[in-house]
Amino acid sequence: ILEVEVVGQQAGDAPLDGLAERIAMDAGSALGVPAGQLWVTLRQLPASQYAENGPPPATLPVFVRVLARMRDASDTAERPQRAETIAAVVSQAIARERSSVHVIFEPDASGRVFFGGVPELRTH
Repeated sequence: ILEVEVVGQQAGDAPLDGLAERIAMDAGSALGVPAGQLWVTLRQLPASQYAENGPPPATLPVFVRVLARMRDASDTAERPQRAETIAAVVSQAIARERSSVHVIFEPDASGRVFFGGVPELRTH
């Protein structure tokens, strides 16, 4: 699950309509996730509700929270590469600098997510 939060609207940003679908399709393809197994939610935070402790950034940020199951230690070891891939996909989809896309991995989703209230039992 990718939760994408776009801060503000800047000149040159891609339209938000259809953005979640573009990210889902491109991220799924880039990460090798089978169809129907990657979900994307998209929110926009008004720029007036974001601040940094310094001068305003030239490019407003995009935050991406990743909730995924970790099958084994190799999944954790692959996080840096996955973060780079996700940042590149989101950056290209919204047309913001890649350095402004911040990827945050949530704790392992195993035993924490229940689709339709049912435990996820897949091992892959």
